[in-house]
Amino acid sequence: MGSQTGATLTRASILIPVFNQERYVRECVDSALAQTAADCEVIVVDDGSTDGTPAILQAYGDCIQRVRQQNQGVAPALNHGLSQAKGAYVAWLSSDDLFLPEKIERQAQFLDENQAFDLVYTDFYEIDGDGTVIRDVRSPWYANQAEFTRALLRNNFVNGSSILARREALERVGGFDTGLRFQSDGTTWFRMLAHGAFGHLPLPLVKYRWHAGNASHRQSARLRRDMGAYYDQALAINPIERLFRDRLERRGWRAEAERDIGDILAYRQLYGRAAQRYLRSLALEPASVRTTRSLAACALRAARQLMRAA
Repeated sequence: MGSQTGATLTRASILIPVFNQERYVRECVDSALAQTAADCEVIVVDDGSTDGTPAILQAYGDCIQRVRQQNQGVAPALNHGLSQAKGAYVAWLSSDDLFLPEKIERQAQFLDENQAFDLVYTDFYEIDGDGTVIRDVRSPWYANQAEFTRALLRNNFVNGSSILARREALERVGGFDTGLRFQSDGTTWFRMLAHGAFGHLPLPLVKYRWHAGNASHRQSARLRRDMGAYYDQALAINPIERLFRDRLERRGWRAEAERDIGDILAYRQLYGRAAQRYLRSLALEPASVRTTRSLAACALRAARQLMRAA
């Protein structure tokens, strides 16, 4: 893949989707404007805010590009911003998060020097509503891309605000996934991984805010309801032969793979889907004690889940 940088391209586009975030959006935008990388554009997509957010954004004048739309959610807002972007690289910054000043510069240099990667993500600081650092989160990375995808399936460790992606790679998969309101980042990563690879810069270059008002916290119940649909889509994007392509020469790989997927689904408390995978595994390897025990434990947890819901 050739370099995307050139005279007709902006170095990077920073996309900030925002909805009713008057408390934090000014600090967020300031962190985007404070980047040490030359030639960055900041595109803020106001997703129908009804608080003081529009007035705050208007005060920036020509320092940012402001776009307004009816409330549709994060992924449509990102795609609206992507349609306006001129950068060779694209970053996503949630409106309550913060970039450290060297984030874009360091990541753009990484992608310049590592053409095999379509996206690079970083570690991050988790902060509270007042900006106090709670913890330093070190994100994993796996050189084996099949192993990487399986690990991502178990737990989405690619923080959206930490990414910098090649714009052409995002456009190739149709931008951010609008199919799920609160899980669009994970399915977007899987669609990109079907065509390329992700790199990791082991530096905390983002402050990710965890507070009572953010979507991850506020929508926890909706997230749980969406989890089943998310995994259905993720597994459709990643057929078992692709997900376990590094094991195809191993004897009994498919039975093991079905069980491993069952383990992931059981970890996510999707017990019905997990049981189906365990049964597929047992159909291929009926004598597996491990899979039989996993299926029994899954059935017990499912029963307890039903009792709690009753």
